[in-house]
Amino acid sequence: MYVPVSIAGARMLMRPLVAIIPFWTFSTFHVATFARSTLIPKFIPPVPNPSGSGSSSPPVSKAIQFFIKKYYDPSMKVVSYVEVAIFARVLFGLPLRSNSLLTPIVYGIFLRSRYYQSPFTREAFKGIDSAILQALSHPQVGGAVPQATAYYNTLKTYLARAAGNLPAPTAPPASATAADTSSTPRASSANPAQ
Repeated sequence: MYVPVSIAGARMLMRPLVAIIPFWTFSTFHVATFARSTLIPKFIPPVPNPSGSGSSSPPVSKAIQFFIKKYYDPSMKVVSYVEVAIFARVLFGLPLRSNSLLTPIVYGIFLRSRYYQSPFTREAFKGIDSAILQALSHPQVGGAVPQATAYYNTLKTYLARAAGNLPAPTAPPASATAADTSSTPRASSANPAQ
């Protein structure tokens, strides 16, 4: 009796733990940055250089800065893949009735905004897409389901349409924007149709 109860309890605990990974990672770097830039200068003042030019930061601050520079990019890559995995779990949990209908919609909107804001999330989607395409191009898959790649491309098209045709998130140059607004004819206040 103890084993089924412990397995069910572990299953219930694992869902929130996986979802906390991105939050915990972002929080770790925010706290480290806040401690380095705000708290440490208040409690451990910078040491003046013997040469008289400026001051050097304490060794604790340098260690925190080294930690942030070394682990920030790899951590954000892991967080991006975890966010996509959470979405897959939420999406596939819908037909199994393990979550509500609103959950994949809300998380999909969140993931769409992360796609626009984070180059790490865009790279995660590209990596997953290339891994799926590579798996689908395997001869055993092609022999079993010849249209597998076509089905996958149809699914990608449908998801892109549902997400609002995600364009490349690039901003136009400032000069092009200014030129576009100056050359655009303005509509007159008189409407000829009336």
